[in-house]
Amino acid sequence: MAVSKSMSFPGEDNYKKQVKKVQEFPEDPVSNFIAIPGPQGPVGPQGRPGEPGPKGERGEKGEIGERGPRGEKGSPGRDGASYLPIYNQKVGWGHYYSEEEKFYKIGIDETEDGWVSLYLEPKTLISNELYLPENNISLYNKTSRRINLKHLNPGTQVFIQYNILLETYNNNTEVWVKTNFPEAQEGLVSYAGLFKYSGAYSLSIEHRVFLDNTSKIIYGAVPQIRTDFGGVAALKSMYISVS
Repeated sequence: MAVSKSMSFPGEDNYKKQVKKVQEFPEDPVSNFIAIPGPQGPVGPQGRPGEPGPKGERGEKGEIGERGPRGEKGSPGRDGASYLPIYNQKVGWGHYYSEEEKFYKIGIDETEDGWVSLYLEPKTLISNELYLPENNISLYNKTSRRINLKHLNPGTQVFIQYNILLETYNNNTEVWVKTNFPEAQEGLVSYAGLFKYSGAYSLSIEHRVFLDNTSKIIYGAVPQIRTDFGGVAALKSMYISVS
């Protein structure tokens, strides 16, 4: 089969026409345009505040400034006596304890009412009386073996802390402690607790009494203990504070 040199492929004429159109299309005028900046526009509205930045490092300590002028003289202070309570009692305290404790039998049958008095052993009595109230009179009379209140004013408050050694012989023993004013026929009683098991214990009992009559002041007070079952007890020490 013979092939003619002028033979064309399908679509060839259409392709040539399209190429010719592209070549004849004028050059894009936009590509030759030079932009000239216009006048500045108005300032826009302020934007919202940004988030706080991280905390900066602490600066160096500044130099000490000059001393300021002396202030005006204040008004005179009040007399210390004006701060005393209405019963005019000055405060103070004493601490009393025995190096050798004396144990007393206790139990509901030991006395008529079951209350047993506890005393500090005078032979080995040691006292801290550096901070007694005015007149430096002892708060414990080792002769009468009572808390001494004779030198205090009516209305005075007395705080007492008893430190007691206790040994119970029976389980479930109940214990009470009393600051007794025998002549005034008054006393402050506190329930020390129920001791579930027999054995040795150390108690710290606190009482606050008010000297509201002269009988309490004249005759003083005696610490006492009461139990429903048998045992022994000793008064190890006492703190007596006056206010």
